[in-house]
Amino acid sequence: IEVKPKRVEQSPIQFECVYHQTIRLPGIGKQGSVDIIIGKVVCVHIKDEFILPNGKVDVVKLQPLARLGYFDYTKIESEFEMVMPAKDKDALAGLSGASVIASRE
Repeated sequence: IEVKPKRVEQSPIQFECVYHQTIRLPGIGKQGSVDIIIGKVVCVHIKDEFILPNGKVDVVKLQPLARLGYFDYTKIESEFEMVMPAKDKDALAGLSGASVIASRE
């Protein structure tokens, strides 16, 4: 069954997921429990203005939020690349986005 899910227009990137399971972690003391929702991403929608010529997402332009812990958050304002040491060239190509770039050509 295919459906046309509702999406948030203001969001530059949206994921369509298929639900897999929920894992409930118990709270500590008076804190409530925490639910972790696990799903499989089946489709990704990205506004064209956030895609670089090499096919990667322009995270500097996107400036996504990241939770640091406590009440602290940050946003990405710069980017750098750090290649992981690995012997498997296919794994490195996948991590570099080469498989995404090749599929767009």
